[in-house]
Amino acid sequence: GDKAVPLHVCQKLVSKLQAHELSGPFLEPVDAKSLGLFDYHKIIKKPMDISTIEKRLKKSYYKFRTLSDADPNVPLVDKEKFSGDVLLIFENCMTYNEEGSEIYSWAAKLRKEFRKW
Repeated sequence: GDKAVPLHVCQKLVSKLQAHELSGPFLEPVDAKSLGLFDYHKIIKKPMDISTIEKRLKKSYYKFRTLSDADPNVPLVDKEKFSGDVLLIFENCMTYNEEGSEIYSWAAKLRKEFRKW
């Protein structure tokens, strides 16, 4: 039920995702042009990837603002905004790719693991 999570927890989750054996295709923005996915941006309106989330964490994009009694030394992250972007990576992949394809199953697996963390 917590709406805010300490920043370091999210950074750890991003590192965990980066280190995951299946995370390769999700680390950087999809280069639709070089991959020949000419309809990618027609289908995927909000592209997302792990490097973008990492940058957003650094820039306090997910900053949680409402706790007045929070410790100022522990930066907080808006859990919903952060996990929404992480899940978007996998949902985009599962929207664009065929169910049953290898990359679809990787996305499904990573999504499931992320939800457990």
